[in-house]
Parts: sequence; structure tokens; C-alpha cells
Amino acid sequence: MKVYTSLILLAALLCGCQNEGSWSAEQLREWHFEQRSNSKFVTPLYYRGSDDNFHYFMCRSLDSWVSVKVQNEQINILDVRTILTSSQSENFPGYYIVDPQNNYRKVPEPQW
Repeated sequence: MKVYTSLILLAALLCGCQNEGSWSAEQLREWHFEQRSNSKFVTPLYYRGSDDNFHYFMCRSLDSWVSVKVQNEQINILDVRTILTSSQSENFPGYYIVDPQNNYRKVPEPQW
């Protein structure tokens, strides 16, 4: 069943899943883990902000950006911010990187 779900998610991605899709927190966690494990073409997962219903995320996979939303009650984001507008996202993909394998916690920025 896990392979079947992965194939469906991959097919949606390859069909141009650039529109925001509503995924469960578990689906996004599994998809991102598998993509990062099997490919060097996936960026970290960026947190783009939240509204009353959803948390929004983005990552780059192959040649396109994948934008996903997950219902708020499925993830506890500690540093909640307003959703980025499209003009703001042209400059950067999100506020910060999250680790889906660690309950979507904020990844600390490197100390240079």
C-alpha cells in the first residue's frame, strides 16, 4: 500500500502539481523522505506560513516548485507566520526550513 501511495504522489508531482494540494501531514512526511532518499533534486521543505485552516509548505523537486498545504490540526507549528504572498515568494521560498521527520520542527540556521 505504501508503494501505491508513493506512486500516486509521484504521478501527481510529475503531472505538474504546482498548484497547492491538500495533503495529510503523514503523506507529506513520507513523500519528502522518499524523494530526499532517492534523489538529489529535492530541496528542504520550506514553511510558507499559515491561515485559519492550513499550514503551507514548498520544496523544489526536479524542475518545478511543489506547493502543499496541510490542515492546521495535523501539525503543531511553534513559529506561526502569515502566508507569504506570491510577490514575496519570488524572493525566497519560505520563512524557514522544517524537518518533516521531526514533527515539522524548525531547522536551526547554521551559525557562520
